[in-house]
Amino acid sequence: MAILQRFGLRDKTIIVTGASSGLGRAAAIACANAEARVALIARNQEKLDETMSMMDGEGHASFSCDITDDSKLKNLFADIHSRLGEISGFVHSAGMELTLPIKVTPTAAYREILDVNTIAALELSRYILQKKHRAQKVSIVYLASTMGVVGAPALTAYSMSKGALIAAARSAAVEYAGKGVRINCVSPGHIEGTQMADEMFEKLSEASKEQLISKHPMGLGRPDDVANACIYLLSDASRWVTGTNLIVDGGYCAQ
Repeated sequence: MAILQRFGLRDKTIIVTGASSGLGRAAAIACANAEARVALIARNQEKLDETMSMMDGEGHASFSCDITDDSKLKNLFADIHSRLGEISGFVHSAGMELTLPIKVTPTAAYREILDVNTIAALELSRYILQKKHRAQKVSIVYLASTMGVVGAPALTAYSMSKGALIAAARSAAVEYAGKGVRINCVSPGHIEGTQMADEMFEKLSEASKEQLISKHPMGLGRPDDVANACIYLLSDASRWVTGTNLIVDGGYCAQ
């Protein structure tokens, strides 16, 4: 197989959650550029339409859905399968961020962030892994975070949800390694140009902003940096890679 073909996604159906903005939008556009058919999922149909307008290729479809509502998932996957065919890949980019000290974090906040960042990823995977939905070979990519690897003040709930996702991916990867399924995480550092990251950045003092930037030896990242890592893990070029957490952080965790 030619090197460019190994990194391509031609004839593959890829699901991307959180595709209405930020890293999910960048991943959806990158998958389309790699010649995949993309199923875009998010709550906001108008923003999904905006993403669709930025994508190359044909055969894409968008689905407005609350992925934390388990009762909607069976019909969602039946619709995706009927319109786009067998599922070859999945990028879970949908997520929420919470910056709050432990002493004022309510129990409900832990449950909510786990529902979106972690449990939804696993529930969606459960449907993808059903034989009636999946292709012969499947690659699942969860967008985690460097905060699931290292700590930071007031990010306990967020770090918990991403650390749990990284740990879950390892066990799931071992469980499905002999069934043609690969499961990996991508953990970005701080990315410029996404609503979630920009909102978090704006909460910081000027001194804290400078400190955060200085902790990334190569500077802050862009959405495409993360999307490119997803393309690698979705493609046949990573056929022997599973159960790993690919850190894309400009050197943040290397220090």
